[in-house]
Amino acid sequence: MSKWRLKVLFIDLDGTVWSHLDVSALTLPFRRVSADVIEDSAGVKVRLLRGVREFLAGIRGLGIIVASLSWNNPVKALEAIKAFGINHLFDVHYIEPHPHKGEVMAYALMDLSEKLNVKLGPENVVYIDDRDIHIKEIREKVGDVLFLHAWRDFKDFSEAYNIIKQHASGK
Repeated sequence: MSKWRLKVLFIDLDGTVWSHLDVSALTLPFRRVSADVIEDSAGVKVRLLRGVREFLAGIRGLGIIVASLSWNNPVKALEAIKAFGINHLFDVHYIEPHPHKGEVMAYALMDLSEKLNVKLGPENVVYIDDRDIHIKEIREKVGDVLFLHAWRDFKDFSEAYNIIKQHASGK
């Protein structure tokens, strides 16, 4: 029996949802080149990672809130999300231009708890990031969340979905 009662997915953007490792370094405006590629005004291309649309839609289908949790310039990150046409796959965004994801996640859980009129704790959280540099602070500020290290704990988004679905079902 899983200890997790997953209600919120926090997902990183750079290197996790899309190929670029620092969308804040790009120059607006973004232009959609194809279904899965955008480029900035300097011609730098960014690819949406394979399967991310289906993954996010599937997670929402499980009744789990999908929230971005990103250390980025919020204007640029949101413009990239809109340019990819994936904004409707997120319920909420927590994007701030500093590396303190633990603080942001703690705030986000309070914010969501108030909005949903339900107490959310670490047992309700799955966090996906392509790097593990924030997990120590997250565990200090929030608690022992379910952390999935992208491209290490799973090889693609269908595998990530299956892991989360299994935990969400309590098995």
